[in-house]
Amino acid sequence: MSRPSEYEFPGHVKVKAMIRAEGKCEECGFDGTVQIHHLLPIYYATNYYPQIAPYLVASLDNAK
Repeated sequence: MSRPSEYEFPGHVKVKAMIRAEGKCEECGFDGTVQIHHLLPIYYATNYYPQIAPYLVASLDNAK
């Protein structure tokens, strides 16, 4: 099952998150291929904050 596109990080958020992290994993410092993950899980946001879930989930503040 795929998640709705409004819960995906927009391209500009991905770019800003990668710049902020200097292209490295913010957990371990690995500088190979890294992915951007959600700090606040989509499931939690949609169940507890449904009115603002798309904004919360796809925001730069929620990118790690």
